[in-house]
Amino acid sequence: PENARGSPGGARRGGELKAFECGLMGSTNIEGQGDAANIAYVLVYAPGGVNNALKRWAHVLRRRLGQGKGAKFPDPTLARLGYATDNGAFYHYHTERGHTYHTLFRELKQSFQRARLPVHYAQLDSFWYGQDEKGGIISWEPRADVFPFGFGGLRDATGLFFQLRSKYFSPYTIYAAERIADRDGTLGAALLRTASGRLEPCGYRFRVEAPGRGPTAGGGDSDAGDDPTNGATMALPVDEAFWTALLTDGKERFNMHVYEQDFLWSIQERLNASLRSFRAAHDFFAAMNAGARAAGVAIKFSMALPRHVLQSLLMSHVTQVTASDDARPGTVETCSWPTCAHYSGTGNIMLYALGLAPSQDSYWSSRTQCCNPRYCRGRASAEDPGHGCDAAGAAEEPYAELQAVLSSYSTGQHTFGDKLGATNASLVRMAADANGFLLAPSKPPTATDRGIWQGLISEVHLPAGAFAVGPVAREDARGYQHHYPVQTSATFATVHLPGGRVSIFYSWVHVLAFGLERDAEFLWTDLHKPERGGGARGRASAPLMVRWRGHAAERPGADAVADLGVFAPAAPLGLRACGFRDYQLWHLAPLFEENFAFLGENTKWVPVSRQRMRGVERMVDPAGLRVIATGAAGEEIELLFLAPEPPAAAAPEDVER
Repeated sequence: PENARGSPGGARRGGELKAFECGLMGSTNIEGQGDAANIAYVLVYAPGGVNNALKRWAHVLRRRLGQGKGAKFPDPTLARLGYATDNGAFYHYHTERGHTYHTLFRELKQSFQRARLPVHYAQLDSFWYGQDEKGGIISWEPRADVFPFGFGGLRDATGLFFQLRSKYFSPYTIYAAERIADRDGTLGAALLRTASGRLEPCGYRFRVEAPGRGPTAGGGDSDAGDDPTNGATMALPVDEAFWTALLTDGKERFNMHVYEQDFLWSIQERLNASLRSFRAAHDFFAAMNAGARAAGVAIKFSMALPRHVLQSLLMSHVTQVTASDDARPGTVETCSWPTCAHYSGTGNIMLYALGLAPSQDSYWSSRTQCCNPRYCRGRASAEDPGHGCDAAGAAEEPYAELQAVLSSYSTGQHTFGDKLGATNASLVRMAADANGFLLAPSKPPTATDRGIWQGLISEVHLPAGAFAVGPVAREDARGYQHHYPVQTSATFATVHLPGGRVSIFYSWVHVLAFGLERDAEFLWTDLHKPERGGGARGRASAPLMVRWRGHAAERPGADAVADLGVFAPAAPLGLRACGFRDYQLWHLAPLFEENFAFLGENTKWVPVSRQRMRGVERMVDPAGLRVIATGAAGEEIELLFLAPEPPAAAAPEDVER
């Protein structure tokens, strides 16, 4: 990761081609570029399966680089509920008739307040700044037709802070000292006159591609004769002063707390500078991180390759990575490897091990929302094709509940992107407390080791009770490659014995099954090693946990605990075949010696979350459990316990607000 040009070992999937690649990429030319390459291969052997091996490997890397736990910059979007306008959201490059984004967000904020949805921030896509015809950034300034009162007016009208998404910079960008003059001499002239803030026009060092010398997909040069930019579609900012000015400007003028760098794979593959230079990518990322450190903002990576994820080990302000594809309405069953929401079961292993939060894309919380022409299924009689489709052609999101579950368990951002007035507030509120602070587990969902191995062998050799039919190695009848349909998440907590003399590590485990082609059994050995602490240390005898089905829309209410039973080495959890709408969410809790168990807050997607539950204590005389929970002032919390007999009625001793 020291030069961002390395390729971590892995299989490359393109048609029938499968190859193992590692080390410097073949397109890299190190001649005449200063210091020689220093390449170190880190090989780690760790028993206990794929998950444990990745964890040990990441531990070695982080230790070599001097990065310990908690070294990342605090990211406010990982703890708060947000609203998004990214690809798939209802207001992605689209507003209501007669609205600018300024007036639209003012009404959205009012609708959130009426619905008792404490939204703290908004993710703004790339529609607000000046771009060339290929989508490259010319100027980092809000367009007057989008935000007529600027970001200051938007902040004052909504009280929100922002996550701003950035694409790639145009060779015509007004900030590059080496900017390419446009053909008619007018492109960007108006933006040059209106530039404000800390950024100086034409004042910074960029790696700008010469016209007609853009790389092909394979990394070579080509003459793009039909390209209106003549092949020079990107420029790479490598000046630390530029990044400091850009991100400080975003923080001070725009109230930006998170900078989202998107299109990372495009930047990597569509620039000769990043494909051939030994230092260009390193300089790009080092300057970006230095600017974020100076500005006090976090960085989110999107469309990242594994090499970018590894590079983040040298970037203290990269806190999260998008781990799913764009969640356009109804696409759960139709996206492709490797970035669909449900493929995150493997990507999450690497991100979690490296100390990064894997974020899901925003989702629609209600099924039908009319009428955005970007998502129309038909437009039979729309009077205004530019602003809508007829109601019969409105897009549908049949998997809103599953999307909400995946986002809640990701440990990353939780954002929804509904039409004004169309939000299913009760669904969204299940992800957060009354203040809008997210309730999440300690570990994101990851594929089980058994599921990974079964995905690498043929259908003929699958054992009985297998999770799926070749989730990676084989395509189904529609041509889509299967995902990992059984994933586990966990909330880790320390349980104190009376008097605080002894503290023991425990885990509450969450089992998610979706797109499961056949009935299967979830075994005790499918738990990762840290997850087994919930049962193995709860009792001096054989390990044992309590299992129950989690909350779902068809079973509302805090007392909706279904299929209560035990989970143990001799008592596996039965999973039935299911799709994406009838997914299964199971919870496993430690059963203590006194036959008490804490089941948590069943009206939330994550009943035992690290944010809500601040302490658990086992009591002996009388026997029982004492839980310290936090919440908003006046918020009512209903907690479920399993006891050998009904406890005597008692008022809570302590309330922390």
